[in-house]
Order: sequence, then structure tokens, then C-alpha cells
Amino acid sequence: MAPPHPEVGDSSGDEAAADITCLPFAQVTAEALDRIRPDVVVSSLVGPGFDCLDLSERLAAAGFRGKYRAIAPTVPDPDLVRREITDRFPALDFDLVVLADRS
Repeated sequence: MAPPHPEVGDSSGDEAAADITCLPFAQVTAEALDRIRPDVVVSSLVGPGFDCLDLSERLAAAGFRGKYRAIAPTVPDPDLVRREITDRFPALDFDLVVLADRS
């Protein structure tokens, strides 16, 4: 989750931009998810004061049924992260997006 970007929400004719909501981790609540009704939640693998396990737990507890994607520049064992999340939260549609392959 990222702090709101000044241009997000000012659609300036771009309807897709109007559908993006950025929330800090502390504001990701069942009430916020019910109000926003996101199809997809995207976060960094590790953020300020949370990691993808924390956010997965919060999403699962809120009954979130959309997709959750965590993003990281590199991860030593992406499959380990995927297994940990999917084992603990089997109803959550989770995947990890790794931006760079390890060489």
C-alpha cells in the first residue's frame, strides 16, 4: 500500500485512474474494503509497518474475495512466500510478482 499520489483520483479524463485507491496499511479495514470493493489489492512484499503476511491476514479476516498481488524487486525463494500465504489463507487469491530474476 502506498500513500496517495497527488494525481490519483484526479482522472483528467482517464477513467482508469479514477478507480485507483491508495491506502496506508492502517486504513485497510473491513469497512474500507466494503466501501471501496476492490477487485485487486496490490502492495509491496514488505512495506512500512507491515508485510504481505500481515496484509493477507487482514484481507482474509475481512472476507476479501478479490485478488491480492504482492510485488518485490527480488526474492530468494518466491515459491516459499507463495506457499506460506496460500497455506495460511487458502481462500485468498494471492500471487507474488517478482520484478527481476535472480542471476
